[in-house]
Amino acid sequence: MRVRSEPRNRSAEPFGGQPAQPTTLEDLLAGGPIEPRRTLELLADVADALDAAHARGGAHPNLHPGTVIVGAGGDRAAAALDPHRSVPAPAGGPLQYMSPERILGEVATASSAVYALTTVLYRCLTGSVPFPRGRGRSVLFWHLHAPRPRVTDLRPDLPAAIDRVIARGMATDPASRHPTAQALIEDGRRALRPAVDAARHAAGADAADLVRRAPGAEQPDRASGRGNRLRKALVALAALVATGCAAGAVGFAVAGTFDDPPPQLAPASAGPIQLAAPADWRPSTTTAAPAALRLVEPLVLAPTGSDGTRLVAGVASPPASVALLVRLHASPPAGDLVALNAMRARRYRAARLPGTAGPATLYLAPTARGVATIACLAEGARAAAAFMPRCDRIAGSLRLAGGQAAPPGPSARLTAGVRSVFRRLNSARARYRSHVDRSRAPADQAAAAGALARAHERQTRALRSLRLAGLAQPGGQAAARALERAARAYRAAARAAIRDDRSRYAVARKSAMAADSGLRRALRMLRVVGYQL
Repeated sequence: MRVRSEPRNRSAEPFGGQPAQPTTLEDLLAGGPIEPRRTLELLADVADALDAAHARGGAHPNLHPGTVIVGAGGDRAAAALDPHRSVPAPAGGPLQYMSPERILGEVATASSAVYALTTVLYRCLTGSVPFPRGRGRSVLFWHLHAPRPRVTDLRPDLPAAIDRVIARGMATDPASRHPTAQALIEDGRRALRPAVDAARHAAGADAADLVRRAPGAEQPDRASGRGNRLRKALVALAALVATGCAAGAVGFAVAGTFDDPPPQLAPASAGPIQLAAPADWRPSTTTAAPAALRLVEPLVLAPTGSDGTRLVAGVASPPASVALLVRLHASPPAGDLVALNAMRARRYRAARLPGTAGPATLYLAPTARGVATIACLAEGARAAAAFMPRCDRIAGSLRLAGGQAAPPGPSARLTAGVRSVFRRLNSARARYRSHVDRSRAPADQAAAAGALARAHERQTRALRSLRLAGLAQPGGQAAARALERAARAYRAAARAAIRDDRSRYAVARKSAMAADSGLRRALRMLRVVGYQL
């Protein structure tokens, strides 16, 4: 542990003195990487504090090495910010420890904390931040698009299994990460066990103490009473700070240009779309652009000597883009929100784009002039492994020469509005639909059909009042048309029931069922652009 050299003003302390100010993990890292066993012991307490904050439903700490306070002797830690002193920015800046969803301005979650803890784990093991090439805002691009860092690139003496732990903990998709912070530490413990065993064996230590035991196991009392009291105080501080210290933290949206773009880039454009591609990428014929993309004046770029791998860029209409997404087998179906330079987009990783022979990644960024579209296409899984990261980086340089960008996903207000429309519609259907289908009394059938007609009319007006735009516009319009058709069908059913015209009543019911099918298609169109319905 590094000893602070600043003089202390003892005359200002109460009689009996005070303990020295706790050391942070940033202080320890000034001496380089921390050996694996000690790293796991330090971060296990951090994980406990993060999981405890999540269990209480509180905010999540703004975690980086400067906010991790190390206890007496440097053998224990707690995820806390000392409220009595300012915390200097960590090496590389706080953005090096921020999850992609927080970069995009979304609310921090338990998964965001897992991502941050993984970056701290990487820093402890290697002594380096995850993306050292990034400076300023360009760090955000690396977190969103770059391949996950490998511990073994800097520490070849460590097991390769730790690379898989880091890749999972730093997954861009929150659902792919470890479920809890403690699960991350346990995974890291298993991966690093060979290295810890070897270090213990070399030191002649007892193998029974290789790694901290599982939760609930009896632990030897290695600290003095004072050390235990300090640890408890730090954990208590973590509990208090975890619920309040992140209140001042803000999400960072990607904006501006990269501070360190790759060298030897050449501009390329397709209508309002501008990209920066390596100089050895050459334009190809527009016939190489898949017809399914339905792009206006597409741009096709391919690396020199490529075997079918290519980037295709252009502008499509929202209906054409959404129609493609409905046919696309993407994972996840609604895509991921990503940042492309100063724009936000939805990224769809598809098994196969219609009209192509291999894997594809599709980026859609709505604008006032249409949907800016970038497709990375490969002819096979082996080619995709090398090509996709390069293509993703070029996609990340996207700029607009004219027009304005539009939100790529629904706002909370629009999501709540669309959900309200279908919740009320489903409530009316649950109440009256059985009377339309099974009742034998004409008056009962007429009343139920009339009620359903009015419900569909009201929700049509409510849906149109939301004014869905961008990628949501085609689904919103299709849903409104389906609601109108259903309203007309139920009106016709009500009239036929009053006249006791069984034939027209059956036709009207069939029309209502067809409208329901159209409504289901419209809902799928909304789901693939981010509406969780």
